[in-house]
Amino acid sequence: MTPEELVVRGQRAEALLANVDLMSFIEELKELLLEGIGNTEPNEYKLRDASYYEHRALNSLIAHLKLYSETAYQITHTESEAN
Repeated sequence: MTPEELVVRGQRAEALLANVDLMSFIEELKELLLEGIGNTEPNEYKLRDASYYEHRALNSLIAHLKLYSETAYQITHTESEAN
């Protein structure tokens, strides 16, 4: 990916992270998944594992978006410092 493409991708990622509605849905889902994990019975390990991996996937998505956002920030600030 070119630096310009990374900046555009990072700007899109930042817009998603700044979207209060989207982030509130994601945080709500993460909380529900944690509650579900805590409310499972010992024999419900498949359900618990599935909820755990869903929770991790949401965290991974957020981390991925933040990485793009930070990369775009670094590119734009490195370019502005060079000028």
